[in-house]
Amino acid sequence: MAEWRLLSERRLVPLIGALMAGLLLSELDQSMVAAALPSIVADLDGVGNLMWVNTSYLLAATAVLPLYGALGDRHGRRPVIIGALLAIMIGSVLGGLASDMAVLILARVVQGLGAGGMLVLVQASVADVLPVRDRAPVMSVIGAVFAAGALGGPLIGGWLAEGPGWRWIFWINLPVGVIALIACRRLLPRPEVSYPLPPVRAADLLPIRLFADRTFALVAVAGLVLGLAMFGSVGYLPTYLQLSLGLSPAEAGLWMLTLVAGLAVGTLGSARVVSRTGVYRPLPITGAVLAAAALALLSQLPGGVSVPVVGGCFVLLGLGIGLAWEVLVVMVQNTVSQERVGAATALNGFSREVGVLLGSALVGGLVSAGLSAGSDPMTTFGGAFAGLAMVALVAAAMLLGVRRRPLSTSQPATGSLTAAMEER
Repeated sequence: MAEWRLLSERRLVPLIGALMAGLLLSELDQSMVAAALPSIVADLDGVGNLMWVNTSYLLAATAVLPLYGALGDRHGRRPVIIGALLAIMIGSVLGGLASDMAVLILARVVQGLGAGGMLVLVQASVADVLPVRDRAPVMSVIGAVFAAGALGGPLIGGWLAEGPGWRWIFWINLPVGVIALIACRRLLPRPEVSYPLPPVRAADLLPIRLFADRTFALVAVAGLVLGLAMFGSVGYLPTYLQLSLGLSPAEAGLWMLTLVAGLAVGTLGSARVVSRTGVYRPLPITGAVLAAAALALLSQLPGGVSVPVVGGCFVLLGLGIGLAWEVLVVMVQNTVSQERVGAATALNGFSREVGVLLGSALVGGLVSAGLSAGSDPMTTFGGAFAGLAMVALVAAAMLLGVRRRPLSTSQPATGSLTAAMEER
């Protein structure tokens, strides 16, 4: 078991910046490539393997989430984060040099193996240096970075594909990755590990027993359900704007910023409430209800509706996501001891990513079937949105069963935030 020393306050901000850079890489690697797929397929003559370019990345990232949580708890976050960043960079080099689809898919698997680590380890590293109640503002920044990568990636990827070329989607990862790597190596606390370490058990990699805690179980499963509802819809909103409202790809990207605005208000507002008052339980419930309302409104919009009306629904959806998504992580971490925070964060992240995958597959299947059958795009998307609204309400009902539990204000490890770390 590793015992962490806390960072001094003067080191905390640059460390969080470095972790955000690594997280941004992992999200951009997914969204930029999706936008450049037509160019990639045309260049490498691989239309038959098109679906595997992103699917291989998502599967690899999701599969290793529990492993990273266990490794971080066992060996400390620092060496494991460095390994994850190196995997992203190696995969980027392979992708930039890919001569055919087989090599490209291999590169995406390697990138995904690293990206899965960043999704878990960034949140767990925050837990290593801040008490539970003080984590909400940082978690809101994590949510904002995640959203920026998800929504800004298609714009950057499309621009690179049309300009310098799609290979630059991979090459631009290297300088950002190097900066994040150096900063994490210098700033992350060095763990003190007692040897010999006990053997790794299957329960350490996928600690299902955490579900014995009622709060953990409800929050983790509600996160899966919300991931299905929220991100099953978000991934197809640009397509909805183009097919249903006739917008160009650039116009659709700009109107997606309305969702970003709502998300920013939700994440910053929820962080302020949690850090100042310690109240957290009503926030994800409210967020789930607002997301359900936004999806229900979108499902009822008539053909020919004005774009600003749709933008208003997007703001409401973003607000709901912002109120719920990162607060759920804080709730999960508050249910376990510091020694298990990595495993708990990883298992919760695994549950959420399963929901995201299911939502993406479900909405994609419904939309593809409807359009193939000749249905009107507005009607097709409306049916999908209506179903997702009901799913979001199910998540809200589950969260009503979470018992109130005060957020811990104690330091997560020996020391205080004002104690400078001397050893390097």
